[in-house]
Amino acid sequence: MKYIKPYKGFSCAIILGITLAMDAAFLILSMFINMYIVLSIIEAFLVFFNIYQLYYIIKSLTLKYSYDEKNFYINWCFGIKNTIPFREIKAYSISHGEVKGVRLWGYGRNFFALGLFFVNDIGTVNMFATSTKSVIYIKVGSAIYGISPENCEEVKALFVKNKLISETFKFEKEKRVILNKDKHFVILISLIAAIILMVTIVPFVLYLSGLIPAKMPLTFDSNFKPISYGTGREFAFKQMMYGAYNMIIFFCIYYSAYFYSKYSKKIAYRIMYLSFLISVIFLLFQIKIYITYI
Repeated sequence: MKYIKPYKGFSCAIILGITLAMDAAFLILSMFINMYIVLSIIEAFLVFFNIYQLYYIIKSLTLKYSYDEKNFYINWCFGIKNTIPFREIKAYSISHGEVKGVRLWGYGRNFFALGLFFVNDIGTVNMFATSTKSVIYIKVGSAIYGISPENCEEVKALFVKNKLISETFKFEKEKRVILNKDKHFVILISLIAAIILMVTIVPFVLYLSGLIPAKMPLTFDSNFKPISYGTGREFAFKQMMYGAYNMIIFFCIYYSAYFYSKYSKKIAYRIMYLSFLISVIFLLFQIKIYITYI
C-alpha cells in the first residue's frame, strides 16, 4: 500500500472559522430572544450545525489517498474508505482553479471542495479536494470522484501505468427522480403532514371537548414561564397559527427538495428531514404545554 498526500489548503481553517463565527452570532442573538419555541429551534439548529461542521473538519484533517496494484483508495474519518478499482475507471480529467458548478451538500468551491457538487459539463461529483489548485476527476461507472493530490503527476503516472484514458467527460443527464413515487419520500412526507395536522387540530379537539382550562398561557419566555395568558379558545387559535407556520415551512422546504432531487435523491431526503425536525420541535413544545397546564 502506497499513500499520496492531499494538497495542504485552508479548508480546515475556513470551516473552523465559519463554525466559531456562526456559534458566536447565534449566542449573541439568543441574548435578545425571550421566546421558548424560537430558542428551541435555534438550539436544535446549533446542535446539528456543529455536528455537520465537525464532520467536515475531521474529514478535512484526516483525508488521504492510497493505492495498491488493483485499487485506488480515498481514506478519511479514521477508517472510512472509498475503494475505486482501476479496472472500473472509465476515464479521468484534470482541472485547475475554482470548481464551476453548484454545491449541493458540503463545503467550498473557490479554494477547496468537500461534499457533493454538480460540476458544469461533468455532472454530480463526490468531492474530496482540500484545494482547487489541481483537481483530478475520476469517472467510475455512474459515479464521479474529485481529488486534489499534492503531486498530481504521481497520480497521473499511476493512471497511465494502468492504461487509463485522460479525456473530457461527456455529461450524461440523469433522469429526474419523481419524489411522489418514491416510497421512502412518501413515508417521510406523510409523517411530517401527520405531525403538522396534530399540532393544528388537536388543540381544537381538546377545546371543543372541554378539556382545556378557561385560562391558558399563550406565550412563554426562554425558561418556559408564561408571559401572557388568554382563554382556552385563544390558546387553540394560537396553536393553530403554529400549525400554519409549520405548513409554510414545509412547503418551502418541499420545493427546495424538489429542486435538488434532479441532482441527488439523498440530498432531497436530507432537506426534508429538516422540515421533520422543525415539526417535531413544535409537537414536543405543544405536548409540554399539555403536560404542564392541562
